[in-house]
Amino acid sequence: MKNIRDKLTTYKRDTYLTEEEKSYDDSLLPVIDCEVGYSPFGCSQKMLELIKGFDFSQVARYPEMFYAKLLKPIIIERFSKANLNPANIFFGHGSFNLAERVIHKFIMPRSMLGYGPQFNEVPTEMEAAGGDYRPIPFTADFQFPLQEILSQLNAGKDSMLYLDNPNNPTGYLIPLEDIELMVQDAEKNEIIVLVDEAYGDFVPDECSAINLIRKHSNLMVIRSFSKALGLAAQRVGYMAISDALAPYYGKVDVPFEPTLISAVMASAILGDHDFINQVRRSSRTAKEKISSAFTYKGLDILPTHPDVSIFVVHQSGVNLFAQFQKMGIKVENGAVYRKTNKEINHSFIRLRVPNEKDIEEVVKRIIENNFD
Repeated sequence: MKNIRDKLTTYKRDTYLTEEEKSYDDSLLPVIDCEVGYSPFGCSQKMLELIKGFDFSQVARYPEMFYAKLLKPIIIERFSKANLNPANIFFGHGSFNLAERVIHKFIMPRSMLGYGPQFNEVPTEMEAAGGDYRPIPFTADFQFPLQEILSQLNAGKDSMLYLDNPNNPTGYLIPLEDIELMVQDAEKNEIIVLVDEAYGDFVPDECSAINLIRKHSNLMVIRSFSKALGLAAQRVGYMAISDALAPYYGKVDVPFEPTLISAVMASAILGDHDFINQVRRSSRTAKEKISSAFTYKGLDILPTHPDVSIFVVHQSGVNLFAQFQKMGIKVENGAVYRKTNKEINHSFIRLRVPNEKDIEEVVKRIIENNFD
């Protein structure tokens, strides 16, 4: 058809998103959700108390255009060591919305360099925009391929490097010093680096690439409220951008995002340090218990940060995804990450830790299952 992008005539979205229900037998065991990447640890009580007193008559008017008063000061205070200015900070309806805007409205969509496995929705958007995606796989022992990425950056073929950190699906955390090495080499070759820190609130703020924003000209960092911060339904995200790129992105930025109610809730959560620390502790405890069960059963766990709520489990030669379907535990099939790493298949699963009341039941089902 005329007047649609040529790329869409052959484009097929490679996504984990589906309306179809996966086959889980709940006739014997109640199904436990360890699949979708929201927080199993609930909401900030400080936020819930604040929203009780919200004046809903305010929704008849537009909110602040860019939340210079309500949200930006809290982010600047939280990342005080980064010396951010208000002009470095932008908002959207979730971190993915911001990544989508960067790809479709901001960069030249030529070629995206990435590593795999990683969150495949962002590379998919690059292809939808008419660009290409080149993933560098983890090494054979699932270590981050730093040297190969540096080599590719210095070849200067790409317009963007995409790094999800912590990694989705593994929960692996790339050290900040390695991030900076990649940013430096990309900067020499005028390549933009987009760091996706959707799971970043599970780890200390000192690990965030936001701390590099004022040091380099080519860096963009996106963050989400959907993972550790427990605000998935409200669709809130923010982005920190280098001094050099921010004026250009500002030309395509959209005002009045997120909604006022979402912004008020987000402001309360960002300031609730006790809640954030408790989420990290709860995630670590749950992950330790479930990981111990997998180790006891002889399954492999890919390198991961102990506090991040997701991780990947592998059993060679076994359809691990089918095993979990029979166990009544909803997990992510490793095969959905095939765009970013062709070696990842249904013998790999991504598991998000469950809420606290289901931990012991998940451990019990793992211990009792025969994974042969």
